Amino acid sequence: MGSHTRSAHGPNLPRLPLNSHVFDCTEHLLYSLSSVVPEPPIHFFPLILFGPAGVGKSSLAESIAATIAEKQRFEVSEVAMFSASEFRRRFVTAIKTNSVDDFRCQFNSLRIVVIDGIDQLKSSEQTQCELIRLLDQSHRSNKYVIFTSRELPNSAHIFLPQLASRLSFGLMVPIEPPSEMSRFTIARNLAELMSIDCTDTALKNLVCRVRGTALDLYRTLLGFNENFPGQSLTDDTINSLYPPLEQSSASQIDKIARLVSETYQIRLSEIRGKTRRQAVVDARSIAMYLSRQFLGLSYQRIGNYFSKRDHSTVRHAIQQVKAKMNDNNYAMRLNELTKKISSLTTSSTGENLWTLM
Repeated sequence: MGSHTRSAHGPNLPRLPLNSHVFDCTEHLLYSLSSVVPEPPIHFFPLILFGPAGVGKSSLAESIAATIAEKQRFEVSEVAMFSASEFRRRFVTAIKTNSVDDFRCQFNSLRIVVIDGIDQLKSSEQTQCELIRLLDQSHRSNKYVIFTSRELPNSAHIFLPQLASRLSFGLMVPIEPPSEMSRFTIARNLAELMSIDCTDTALKNLVCRVRGTALDLYRTLLGFNENFPGQSLTDDTINSLYPPLEQSSASQIDKIARLVSETYQIRLSEIRGKTRRQAVVDARSIAMYLSRQFLGLSYQRIGNYFSKRDHSTVRHAIQQVKAKMNDNNYAMRLNELTKKISSLTTSSTGENLWTLM
């Protein structure tokens, strides 16, 4: 079974040029693993990379697999990457053709398996059962298994309890939007791919005003290219199309905070205010976490919306949310909010609504 790579982003979105972001993440993650566990760091697998679309999960997973393969001197035929839908399609085909044993034999021969977008399998119990078998076999044979997901995948409301339990024994890594420098490199590569004439100064201005994921940058530049074909991207154009974050970030956070307010039935004034009642603190922390996750804003900018709280307070609140993600009920409500926000951030035409406010 040869290497088989597919994107989970959909047929209309190309693989984004995330090279600089992926390189930084890969080196940091592999260094962290090797510093606490002797080579190979197999005890941390399965490795699950989760986060919103466009942050580079697929490219990061592919890069990690390639780095491990190089260090362990695996053959190309021993490494494979599949989209979750492709994995399911092959498994269903094996069932229909009475060749499940062959299907499993092929996977057993692999040393590294990457499955991209396993959250897409939550409606297929039969395929989840096969993933359970794959994880059990990989544990016995020291196989490297890497998953990506848009949602935290160890919650029983998403997967079968047996699969959620096995996933919880792995290392779950939240992937956040790339740094500003990496976003600039991504934007420059995208502009070159789309033949958009622009200066580095104009791109830096755009990167500062369009927050979120690399996918947001792609949609913004694609929308500009379609609406203004052949026109140069200048500072004047950016100033007219995309308001400064000082003007727009508060309204962006406000949309997220209002959703949190409605979900937890807590007044928005309390969430934004100084109240320290635990239920309010929890809701406020979630609003801060989601603002960071979806908008990529600085801790201080988020804190300014919530009664000018210090950046360290915001960072601590976000860390508290991440620490609670192993609780199934907590993760369920957080995932519901994530889906609602995702539906707001993308219109039917694929445009990023945050940048159009």
